[in-house]
Amino acid sequence: RQQEMPKIFKYFILIIILSILIYLFMNRNKSTIQKNNIFNINDTTSIHTIFMADKHGNEVLIKKYNNIWKLNEKYNIKKEAINNLLNSIQKLRIERPVSVNALERVIKNLATKGVKIEIYTKDDVKSYIIGNPTKNHKANYMLLKDENEPYIVHIPGFSGYPSASYGIQGGKLNIKDNWLDQKIFNNIKYINNISLIDFTNPKNSFSIVMNPIQLLNYRKQSIEFDTLAINNYVNLIKNINYNSKFNSDSILTNKKPIFGLTVNKDTLLLYSKDKIKKTNNQESNIDVLLSKNTNNELMIIQKYVFNKVLITIDEFNK
Repeated sequence: RQQEMPKIFKYFILIIILSILIYLFMNRNKSTIQKNNIFNINDTTSIHTIFMADKHGNEVLIKKYNNIWKLNEKYNIKKEAINNLLNSIQKLRIERPVSVNALERVIKNLATKGVKIEIYTKDDVKSYIIGNPTKNHKANYMLLKDENEPYIVHIPGFSGYPSASYGIQGGKLNIKDNWLDQKIFNNIKYINNISLIDFTNPKNSFSIVMNPIQLLNYRKQSIEFDTLAINNYVNLIKNINYNSKFNSDSILTNKKPIFGLTVNKDTLLLYSKDKIKKTNNQESNIDVLLSKNTNNELMIIQKYVFNKVLITIDEFNK
């Protein structure tokens, strides 16, 4: 009888040990799940501001104003760009910790070449640094603020690396190509009317009125038209892009506009120019037009893009 007691006691101890192990295992799994999600923000509708800064002095401030995203409080942002970014922010997951052998190299890279990200929601701020992509180009090295350990972070089911969605290329923010919506008429949701004035040959001028569609000649007389040609032209106007913007008014000194394009209440004046200078003072032979919009913003437009818009009224004949 006395020998049976130690056996019962041993079973009792074993049950306790097994219970502790099960508890630790379950809680470790919970901790791993939480740790896996430390970079992501599940509710991206709560995000109102995103700030990014690289080591080259480039900064990007993305803010939401009445559900419209603006770049640096001024420029419209490409819809696909902001949608890709928010999607990535939501789906970021830790793939694995950085190996001990690579730890020193990764931390040095994050400190010298990493891009700082700050994401502001209604209730919190999440901040982290994005470093180089991994060798397989399917993840990035990332470090969360106030954490000492960097991680390899990816987007499950996505074949590329997350930093591309942030507009980061080679540790540098690519502002123009990734964020700027370069549509000339980017605040227009619906087109009610279009007017093209040819100052050198006024008889080629025309106006288009929508709902119902009308085509008017330079005398404001209604003429017959091809409906498909009108619709194609309207869609072209919606999606026409400028090449770049500049700040010097002097470039238009003594120049007279050759075309005037009005879409709803926005007017674009176009001026002729054959060559533009590159930043290294070498001239480019790209044919361009200079333009000034209603807000007095100056833009360079490549002719081969805009010639599709600068057509005559005859293009709309049946």
